Parts: sequence; C-alpha cells; structure tokens
Amino acid sequence: MNEKPSVDSDVKALRGAFSNFLTGVTIVCTVDPSGNTRGFTANSFTSVSLDPPLILICIAKTASSYEAFRQCKSFSVNVLGESQRELSTIFATKAPDKFNNVDIRYAKTGAPIIVGSLSWFDCTAFNYVEAGDHIILVGRVESFVNGQGAPLGFWRGNYVTFESEAEAMRVETPASAYVSCLLDWQGRVLLCRGEDKSWTFPAASTASKEGNHQARLDRLLSKLGVEAEINFLFSVFEAASRGETYIVYRGTVTSPPSEARQSSRKVSFFTDRDLPWDDLPAPEFRVVLERYFRERDGSAFSVYGDAGLDGSIAALDSQPKHWRD
Repeated sequence: MNEKPSVDSDVKALRGAFSNFLTGVTIVCTVDPSGNTRGFTANSFTSVSLDPPLILICIAKTASSYEAFRQCKSFSVNVLGESQRELSTIFATKAPDKFNNVDIRYAKTGAPIIVGSLSWFDCTAFNYVEAGDHIILVGRVESFVNGQGAPLGFWRGNYVTFESEAEAMRVETPASAYVSCLLDWQGRVLLCRGEDKSWTFPAASTASKEGNHQARLDRLLSKLGVEAEINFLFSVFEAASRGETYIVYRGTVTSPPSEARQSSRKVSFFTDRDLPWDDLPAPEFRVVLERYFRERDGSAFSVYGDAGLDGSIAALDSQPKHWRD
C-alpha cells in the first residue's frame, strides 16, 4: 500500500480512496423561496440519531441548488432502488427541468417526495454545519416510508445493482464452464494465448469444487504472474461453437506480469486498436470485448447474461455514464 505524504497535493487520489466506500444513492428535494422544486443526486447521506430522529446530507457549495437548501425549512431524502438509475442520472446534472415527467407528491412539511422511491424521509431543517467546501444539513425526520426492493448502490465511480448481478449468477453452470476476467492495465486488456494459438481471457475451469470464483481467479492469476483487483461481474455467456459457458468478471491489474513472461507471448496487453480480433476463439468473445471497450471508455459498465440460447448476450442492467456531485 502506497501512503500519500499529503492529501492536499493529490485531491484526485483522495477522491479515489473515498470511492472505495460502497454507498446507496438518494435524491434530496426541497422547495425554494420562489416555490420552485429543487433536487440533486447524493450519496453523502447517513442516519445520525434515533432520539431525536436525525439524518444528515452533505451539499457542495458549488451546487446550483446550494442556496435553496441553505435556506430551506424542510426537505426530503428519497432512497433510490435499482429501477431508478435513469432518475439518478437526471438529478446528477444541473438541468433546469429535472422534475419534468417525475411523479412527485408533497409530504406534510411541504417537501417534494419522489413516488416509487425505495424509502423516503420527510424532514424539517434541524441544523447547518459549515464543513470545508460543503455544508452538512441535519434534518429531523417527521415522517417516512420503509419500502421493499433492491437498492441502487455506488462504488468506485460506477453504479452497483445487486439483484441484477445475483440474477446473472443464477444461470445454471454446466460442467464445461469457466470463470474468467477482463483485466485492464493502463488502458489495455490482458489476454492469454492458448495452445491453439488463439487469444482469450484468462480463464479457469469450474469443474472442480475447489473454492469459489475468487479463489479460482486468485490461483489463475498467480500462475500468470499477475496481481489484480477483481471488481464486479461483467458477463455470463455461452460460446455456442465451443459448448462452453463463461462467467466473466472485470478488474484492474495492480502489478503486471514480468517482461520475460510477456515476451514469451503467453500473455499480452492489447488496446482495441491492436487486439488480434481475428485470433479470438469464437464470435462471442469479440462481442464481449467490443462491449467492454465501449463501456469502459464511457465509464458505464453493465452486466450481461446469457441463458444459453445460441450464444446470445442479453443486458440485465445498465448504468449511467457520469456521476456529478
């Protein structure tokens, strides 16, 4: 672990370290003094106290709605579910028409409530605390609804959808299945060369009962001389011509293989421009790689699953392209 000597000199790295904390996603709403509804997407939300019932939210002083919330008497916090990703994207922008086509109602304090939210909290303003480039708005919960469903999460600059990944993993795993990974290193993807001279993802058979997916990948990467951080599931698909199913995770290389190993041409890193597309083992690998490069460049990863029908790849979930404070 590399310790940073001064956080003041590397704000970007500090933001990256903060992003390791998995959070939920909310939309905070109020009505400004002119009677206009205002709102923004936030993940800086937490409970503070049960007696009295208090919550807090952090608001950037550069936010277009900062003054509205600095002066508000009441506000709502709407906890988003998986189906509300698009709504989160809209409220993460500075668009003036965020509430167009959004179904809202007003709580007893007068704060706007987004209908369909997983949970919501109607709050009166309890306290304001100056905190650097943000203010901390503490609210007293006056009423709330505790809903059911899967939450929308946020981690390392991407949305996390728990039910979608679980659904992908419910695909029945046949004997000819492999756990695999797409590993990124400085904008390039790691591929391995097989005995048939084709280039493919690092993959390990799931035929044995020795460990879970992470343990199999750890052993595989150790053999390849690679250290990597595995993030989330990216795709479950069937290579129809090979009769094989692949469960593919995405991750980031933290220590690449030695130059000697790379020079042996058993492993190599490729961009989308120099990747040997004609030497992939089956058409489905090309589809997955094309999707990976496209979504990586747009910072909008999705999870894809295949039920074994002619090697098709069906989107189970999608994520917004950008997160804005």
